[in-house]
Amino acid sequence: MERKETQKFWEKAEAKLKELRTGAAKIAKGLQEEATYGIKMGKLKVQELGLESRMARLFQQVGTEAFQLVKAGKLKNNKISKLCLQIDKMNKEIKKRKAESSLLRKKLSEGIKKLREI
Repeated sequence: MERKETQKFWEKAEAKLKELRTGAAKIAKGLQEEATYGIKMGKLKVQELGLESRMARLFQQVGTEAFQLVKAGKLKNNKISKLCLQIDKMNKEIKKRKAESSLLRKKLSEGIKKLREI
C-alpha cells in the first residue's frame, strides 16, 4: 500500500511540475512580448523626439529668416514686426547685461589681485 501512495505522490508531483513548467513558459513568453512592446515604444519615442527637435530647428530657421526679411523691409506683417521689435529690445538688454557682467568680472579680478598683494 505504501508503494501505491508513493507512486501517486510522484505522479501528482510530476503533474504539478508539468503545470509549473507550462505556466512558467507562458509567463516568459508574455514577458518577452511585453519587453518587445516596450522596446518598440522606446524606439518610437526616440524617433518622435528626433522629429520634434528637427521641427523646432526648422521653426527657428523660419523665425531667423522672417526676422531678417523684416529688418530688410522685405516682409510686412504687423504681428511679425511686433515680435521683431521685442527681439530687438531683448538683444539690447542682453548686450547691456553682458557689459555689466564684464565690468563686474573686471572689478572682481582687480580685487583678487589686490588681495594677492597683501
